[in-house]
This record gives sequence, structure tokens and C-alpha cells, in this order.
Amino acid sequence: NAANHLALSRAWAQAGAPGAAAHQLAAAREAVLLEANSADAQVQIGAALARAQAQTPEPPAPAASAAVGTGVSPAMAEALRASFERARQTLPAFLSALRGGSPDFNGFMARVDTERADEGRALWLVEVRPLPDGGLEGKVGPVTPGLGHRPGEVMRITPDRVIDWLFLDQRARRMRGNHSLCAILSQRPAEEAALRRAEARVDCPD
Repeated sequence: NAANHLALSRAWAQAGAPGAAAHQLAAAREAVLLEANSADAQVQIGAALARAQAQTPEPPAPAASAAVGTGVSPAMAEALRASFERARQTLPAFLSALRGGSPDFNGFMARVDTERADEGRALWLVEVRPLPDGGLEGKVGPVTPGLGHRPGEVMRITPDRVIDWLFLDQRARRMRGNHSLCAILSQRPAEEAALRRAEARVDCPD
């Protein structure tokens, strides 16, 4: 049941073994699929994403994306920049699903540019919902220290600040979006990448 998957996700959150973040994400995703309105499971997904991406420091990028940091290869830098561009191009699909109100879609999250290039970081909002003025509102998930935000803080943004997004498609039992995770996996060994994609049930471009 959802509670068991959530407990498993929390257990993986405390584990230091290789791939623990991917297992944490997979268990939390199953919890949301079983209990669509589980805010705890959405927070665990956000925590797993933040953990996985913190383990892969991100390189500097042009002003169009201040969401990346330093310390990785040029290939990873290019993959991440391309992922942010894909996320922007496909943002209408996310907004349509978010505003459509279908019970098949839930677990909406948005990765947001901090607008602070010197910090070189981004953060995830969980429990994202649309606002009447066309904006978005969500709660800050786990964040890297120094970003000026705290977990649970309510944040309102305009859609043009979204640099990645995801939601869960319960009918297809797939994760939609999460382009930056796909970018990270594209730079991992093929066997490991395939395993992680299967665990997260995310569709990545070839």
C-alpha cells in the first residue's frame, strides 16, 4: 500500500548506498500512484530529486539558465542545457495537464530558476497548483543551503521561471517530464541509465 512505499522511500532516504536516491524516488512515485493526494510522497520525490542532482554538480550556463553550477564535464553541461530547453519547449503540456483537472494526473512539481546566477542552483516546488492570474504556486521542497528559501515555504512564480517540470500519469503509470534527470542519466553507463529510467518510469529521448 501507499504507506509501505512511503516508509520504504524514507528508509532509502537514510541509506548511503549507491543508487539510494533512485530507489527513494521509485518508492515515493509508487506511493503517489497509490494515493494521489499524498503530499508526503510528493515531498519524498522532491527530496530524492534534490539528492540525486546534488550528487551531480552542474556547470555554469548562459544567462538563459542560471540554474546550473560548476564541476562537471562539458558533455554533462551541454546535456543539462539541452534538457532545460526541452522543458521550456514542452511546458505547455505540463500547464495543460495541471490546469485540466484530470484525476489521471497528479504529483505536479516544477524546478525553478532561483534568478541568482552567482549561486548557480535551482530548487523544486512540490504540490504545484495553478493560480487564476496564470501563475503557479507550490511549496519549496528540500533545497541546497544558501538559496535563501526554506523547505515548505509557499512560493508563487510565473511559468517563464520553470526550467524543468514533472507530473505522474496514473493511467499510463509513467512519470512525465523530469528532463534534467534524463540529462544526468544520459551521461551514465548505459546499463545503469536503463535501470534508473525503469525504476523511475520516466521516458527519456534517445
